[in-house]
Amino acid sequence: MSPSAPIKVLMTTDAVGGVWTYSTGLASALAAAGMEVHLVTLGPPPRGEKRAMLRDSRVRLIETNLALEWQDPGGEDLPTAQRLLEDLEDAIQPDIIHLNSFREANFDWLAPVVVVAHIPA
Repeated sequence: MSPSAPIKVLMTTDAVGGVWTYSTGLASALAAAGMEVHLVTLGPPPRGEKRAMLRDSRVRLIETNLALEWQDPGGEDLPTAQRLLEDLEDAIQPDIIHLNSFREANFDWLAPVVVVAHIPA
């Protein structure tokens, strides 16, 4: 990373509940601070008012059809998720990876990884 290049962040999220609010707020703030943020959705795509939360943002939204970890208790989607997310890492070359679920923390990431636990209220 050169001194003038923006810090690149690859962040996973889901649009099902509060994780979306958290991740879009953080992603938007990081982008406003000059970082290049790639927000990758897992699970159902964001609709309507959720999508509008990023309308004026510089966040790059990448939608996938990957199952959320709780939607895939048997792990059938795991190889597809690993391949797709590792391909994204290769293409984006992020400086840091921010995960909003645990399943992906076991992948063979090249960049440093931060994993956030979201506890239901």
